[in-house]
Amino acid sequence: MKEIANPAIAQLTSFLRKDNQQLRHETVQCLDALVRAHQGTGLSADTATTILKEIAPHISDADLQCSRLVLDCCSSILLTHPQLTDAVHKIVLGRVLEFLKSPLLQGSSAALTSVVKLFQNLLSTKEASYSTLLQTLLGLVDDKLSLPQTVPVAQCIAAMAKKTQSSSGGSGGVLLKETVDGFVKTVSDSKSTPHAKMIALLTIG
Repeated sequence: MKEIANPAIAQLTSFLRKDNQQLRHETVQCLDALVRAHQGTGLSADTATTILKEIAPHISDADLQCSRLVLDCCSSILLTHPQLTDAVHKIVLGRVLEFLKSPLLQGSSAALTSVVKLFQNLLSTKEASYSTLLQTLLGLVDDKLSLPQTVPVAQCIAAMAKKTQSSSGGSGGVLLKETVDGFVKTVSDSKSTPHAKMIALLTIG
């Protein structure tokens, strides 16, 4: 199958560089379908990494629909190639974090759902650290971020905590308790910033 898939993927990724929005959307959908269809049948990690590199630049609030499709494709790659967790961190995560700060994301439940799913799938690989991802997300929250913009960040944190609890057994419960206790402390601390309190309340709420 890879004799067919790899040349097709090379051709498809070239379409992403065309100035045609509909073509880009359909291209990412085709790439996602190919990734899922060839699970365990020969789609190499190198080819999957090439896909990540080609689609990552299209994570942008300039095209929320395309971003959603790209994020879904990244999730598919994580599920079919969990060994590429580090590659997703290096190639995709920075763009996702910038995307999370976009005020436009609040009005796109589909795109936000795909962001949340990506963070959950990062944890599913067992190669990603919940604590590291939590601190990465909390690092987005500062006084430059409007209070409404903390909502998507809180949703990602809450979804990760829930995923950890359900997939890590007893240790997941401990991590969840530590997260909740930390946020409760943040809310009650008079020195906490309004943004820190908001993210805490939204997450535990």
